[in-house]
Amino acid sequence: MKPEQRAAIAVIQAGEATMRPGLFVFTTPDGFAWVEPAYLEPAPSRESFHRVRGSLTLLPAGFELDGEDGRRYLVGSLDDLEDGVGADLRQVCDWADAEIRRAGGTMAGERERLRQLLAAELA
Repeated sequence: MKPEQRAAIAVIQAGEATMRPGLFVFTTPDGFAWVEPAYLEPAPSRESFHRVRGSLTLLPAGFELDGEDGRRYLVGSLDDLEDGVGADLRQVCDWADAEIRRAGGTMAGERERLRQLLAAELA
């Protein structure tokens, strides 16, 4: 199963893992990309969108990828992550979900809107 939204992304480099929230996850022909909730902030950072190239390996609860950037990525459902960092990532994704709903949208509609908006970067 490939999570398409509310994903926990472990970015592993030199044995150190950093957890990132993936509000929306897209598989691409040569890897995957994700959008972090921060894209909804009034002055969004360029760091809200990430694209990684490499070969995906499907896992029972997500996928992994050894990126061409030398990092390893483990992607799974945020809801499967334990409390602690999982709770922090869920809180940020809950905020984004509320912002989307406040603007009259849905998560599914917003994912599709972003997919179309980022079509060139996802190709």
